[in-house]
Amino acid sequence: MPGFIARHLCPNLVIVRCDFEKYRADSVKVIEYDENYGSCGLDEAFADLTNHLQIRTNFSEQQRTFPKEENSTETITFGMTAEEVVQEMRHRIHLATRLTASAGIACNMRLAKLCSDINKPNGQYQLESNVEVILNFIRNMPIRKIKGIGKVTALHLESLEIQTVNDIYLKRGILKLIEYPTTFDFLMRVSNGCGSTTIEHDDLQKSVGHET
Repeated sequence: MPGFIARHLCPNLVIVRCDFEKYRADSVKVIEYDENYGSCGLDEAFADLTNHLQIRTNFSEQQRTFPKEENSTETITFGMTAEEVVQEMRHRIHLATRLTASAGIACNMRLAKLCSDINKPNGQYQLESNVEVILNFIRNMPIRKIKGIGKVTALHLESLEIQTVNDIYLKRGILKLIEYPTTFDFLMRVSNGCGSTTIEHDDLQKSVGHET
């Protein structure tokens, strides 16, 4: 929520100013886990675990073992699957920064982003790499949950009685006639659960909001 709206709703609200440098420092701790990460801001990143999972088969148990808590003698050992790797990543983030993290695991970045919203603020969700499962997952999504569908596009689609991704697919005929080819292609990719698997490195967020 923007600060000016929060102040209007609660005039006595105290807004804690962000410590940008501390935020950046903790962000660096997180991204050290994977040198090939792709950042979408200081507190969000994508990682392709394919190579790590292959390398991980040669890890000793000691390499997969970490303290349960900071300065604790109790330990926890993580396994070899993608789900366990992400659990390990989230655990290491918490040990290093005292911050919780949510995560999504899927076959492309669009689906992974949607999955990461399911068990917030401190959980994860893995989407099975199965066509039927993916289509059922994506087509039940409201269009406003999809990155790339902004307010203007959402209002335009809603004027066509399109509320969900499934509606996009069902009305693909009319959309083909009235949308620009690039827009139509994007909507069809969304409706079929397609997304990028290539991590970009040039969109690092330059600012951070205040906590309200």
